Amino acid sequence: MRNALMVFAAVLAGLFLFLSVIDKSDYALEKQLWRVQKLVTTISREPGLVPEKNFENVIAMYQKLIDRYPDSDLVPEIYLQIGRLNVSRKAYQKARDAFGEIRKRYPDKDELVAKAMLNIGHAYEGEKNEAEAIATYRRIWEQYPRTGVGMNVPLYIANYYLQNKDEGNARSALQEAVSYYKTLAAGSPNTQAGFDALRMLATGYIAQKDWEEALNTLQGILMDYATARFLSSEQAAQLIHLVNAIAVTRLEDPARAVSIYVQFIARYPKHPLVPYLTKTINGLQAGAAARDNASGTGL
Repeated sequence: MRNALMVFAAVLAGLFLFLSVIDKSDYALEKQLWRVQKLVTTISREPGLVPEKNFENVIAMYQKLIDRYPDSDLVPEIYLQIGRLNVSRKAYQKARDAFGEIRKRYPDKDELVAKAMLNIGHAYEGEKNEAEAIATYRRIWEQYPRTGVGMNVPLYIANYYLQNKDEGNARSALQEAVSYYKTLAAGSPNTQAGFDALRMLATGYIAQKDWEEALNTLQGILMDYATARFLSSEQAAQLIHLVNAIAVTRLEDPARAVSIYVQFIARYPKHPLVPYLTKTINGLQAGAAARDNASGTGL
């Protein structure tokens, strides 16, 4: 192990010298980041066995890149990597300082700041400071609700409680998230925010095991957000799979899924999904007929 660490330290030293002569372009920076990331991957495998000096060397390499390329669009990612390295070695305040640099340097970039704040929350989680972690996540929700991170935070909070087996707070957080997404979706029809809110709402209902409301919400997404602007082919396939799973497995009512698809085809007869939905309907009906053959019932 010691020999391996000595070799690793030598590699770090050699790469650090090489970084001092690289040209100032994002392409060069990307190449160097890729090389440094390989070292980070090595460290991350067993961070507890890696000497502090090795962490400090890699962080110094990252800082040198920031100093040489201060205006690069890649700088925020470097700060994130510095912060995550510090989290892996349980240097939580140093981690928050690195993530905080993003907030200071890019105050007008909401998505980026929200991502940095999420990582600050993770650092608080790492040191078992639940109060500060939750407070940080709630600030994201309040200040950056329309970012991708902010949209996910209500459910993230609920999942945090679930992971920590705090069922009471988890139930409250899930209900709060569902109410929030429902209000947001109703107030933002035919927008990306409305589409995202419905997706989160369906996830919340599934977490609550409220299969009826989950299915109704998925139906709403399919009916009201059928254009490629919102629903990619991959997302549509996932949605249909989820509708099938809930209708057949949870509600034991495949006719519900068939009804949804029939309504969709009637509303959008020329939609690219129609052939796939027709095939799905046939499969659901054949499956139901096979199961109900003895009783003579069917869809």
